[in-house]
Amino acid sequence: MKEKALDWLRYAEADFLVAKMILKPEDLLAGMSAYHSQQAAEKALKAYLIYHDKEIPRSHDLVLLNRLCAAWDIEFLLYDPMAAKLSPFSVKTRYPDDLCSDLTIEEAETLLVCAQECIRLVRSKIIVV
Repeated sequence: MKEKALDWLRYAEADFLVAKMILKPEDLLAGMSAYHSQQAAEKALKAYLIYHDKEIPRSHDLVLLNRLCAAWDIEFLLYDPMAAKLSPFSVKTRYPDDLCSDLTIEEAETLLVCAQECIRLVRSKIIVV
């Protein structure tokens, strides 16, 4: 189960890198960066659930996923506000009609930090040093 959780975490980190790479001040890709930030956090939280041999729900709701993780470690509850910020971007930026053209670079950067914090938290919980 640990190896499968690490696979999910690696995919989370890949989404984070994509979100970071495409976010440039001159670009209009803030919405796409927000989407990949959300995906990174979602995959990280699901990695934690897999690590604990929990069936992962078919949900993009990061608050729900985060609270399921909190069943094993209440530190996850501190992440609730960040999960709530990221959660809408699983769908909000997914299709052309929903592209967040009004999302600022600063807002996308905040979401990127939220995703990074989620990955950091999960990594610290499933990797024994």
